[in-house]
Amino acid sequence: MAKYLLTCECGKMVPVDVGQAGGRATCSCGAQLDVPALRNLRNLPLSKEDVGQSRAPWSARQGITAAGLILAALLAAYAAWDRFTEPTVPTFDPHHRITSVNQGLEKMTPLQSWQLWVQVYRPLAKSGFAVFEHPQAKAIEQHIAHRHVVQTVLLALAALCALFALSTAFWPSTPPQKRN
Repeated sequence: MAKYLLTCECGKMVPVDVGQAGGRATCSCGAQLDVPALRNLRNLPLSKEDVGQSRAPWSARQGITAAGLILAALLAAYAAWDRFTEPTVPTFDPHHRITSVNQGLEKMTPLQSWQLWVQVYRPLAKSGFAVFEHPQAKAIEQHIAHRHVVQTVLLALAALCALFALSTAFWPSTPPQKRN
């Protein structure tokens, strides 16, 4: 943590840190010093240990590693989100179907019932009933299969990004060349 130098009346410099902002500090001479508020504390000079320890900016290697790992995480997160939000093929519920057919039949007039029998049920009685399937089932299955391919590609790209980032991080660095 950075230490700032507060000047005492005796001439000594008292080191204070951010946690003491707005409080009091004691000098070795015994004097009580008021530590400025945090916004004013930053205006004080830094102690000698902190002046030489300023953080160096990231190197290109660290930036590439961080960018690769962030991209890998985003791709994996999107693939996971895509997996959890994919649709499902609706299942046939015979009880619900029977209930809805019976409710529809109760609302029909005798003429509408006869027309339904002639147009729908008489041909079905001759040819037999097919297995009931949702009308969009094939399209939904194709959509799910397509999403699985996209998810696989996204996860492969995420793995490649992570591999690239880690290889960048652990690849031996070349020593700087001396200029003559």
